[in-house]
Parts: sequence; structure tokens; C-alpha cells
Amino acid sequence: MTNLTTTLDEMFMLQAIELAELGARHGLRPFGCVIVNEHGHAIATAYGTESPLDPTRHSEILAIKLACKLRSPGAYLRGCTLYSTHEPCCMCCGAINHAKLSVVVFGSYRTDLPTLFRRRHRTIADILADTSHPPEIRGGILRDECVALFDRELPVVVAATPGGVADHHQYEADDEQDQAERVEDRDPH
Repeated sequence: MTNLTTTLDEMFMLQAIELAELGARHGLRPFGCVIVNEHGHAIATAYGTESPLDPTRHSEILAIKLACKLRSPGAYLRGCTLYSTHEPCCMCCGAINHAKLSVVVFGSYRTDLPTLFRRRHRTIADILADTSHPPEIRGGILRDECVALFDRELPVVVAATPGGVADHHQYEADDEQDQAERVEDRDPH
């Protein structure tokens, strides 16, 4: 890996970390994702984790959906790189495969957070190597910073329900629009 690749990976991972922190401020677990096109422009960003209302609401899924909407019909996400603060789960690996992403870069490994994630018998490399569109995978980028996201106490800006759980109805409807507004560069290619 060249120094330029390392620098770009760290730059976009820092952006994913900022998104994870934003999600934490909204009462979510700190997961963030950035998708960068083949020209080096961020085309989609997302934060979040599943909720009782939508168990598929992972930052990777949200970013993939948004990036696909912004690409030409039928273009998929070939040539794009997905940056995630944490190793993608099996569901997100399936979406990564079907979206035909070329590169996946992540920060922490599942084994870095054993109290949050159960041990998996197959790694992301194992899962995605056995697909029709296996991407290049680079893990451990800003690993310590990504693990530290779960150690921070960030102020929550979403009002809590009487049960102490963040009110997902409050921001669920506006979330897709808000995330679309965070797209920094809508490259038509």
C-alpha cells in the first residue's frame, strides 16, 4: 500500500468517525460510513445502527442505498470504495457484494469489541472472497480511534422516551434527507 493510499484511507476514515460521533449524539451506536467514487469524491455518507423499526438500518446499507440513487441507472458501485468505522456484518457484506463495490476499508475488527460482537467463524475477507464480485479489503485503518468510539460519552441530542431509549420516530423520517444533504460531491460519473 502506498503512502498516498494510506493518507486517503485515513482521511476518509476520519470522516466516517465524525459520522459515527454524530450518530452517537442522536442516541445511536457509533457507526459511520463513507462511499467514495473512482475519482476520489465522497458520494454518500451515513451513520446509524439497527432499530426495532428497521433491523437493516446499518450505516453501510444506508450509504449504499444513497450512493446507488446518485449513480447512473445500472452503474452499480464499481470503482467505489466503502469506508466503515467497524468491520461490516454478514448482511452488509451481502449488500457490498450486490452493489459491486471495488474496495472495502474498515477501522476496528469484530474481535476488538468482544462485548459488543459475538465471535464469527468467518472474517469479512472469507465472506467476500466467496462472492461473485470480491472487493479488495483493507482493515485496521485508524483502528484505535474506531474502537475508542465505544468508550466515549457523547451528549445525546434526541429526546429519550420514558423507557430510556432514543425516540427513533423523531429522526427516522428526516434521516434519509439529512444524509442526502451531507453528500459533499455529487459527481455525475
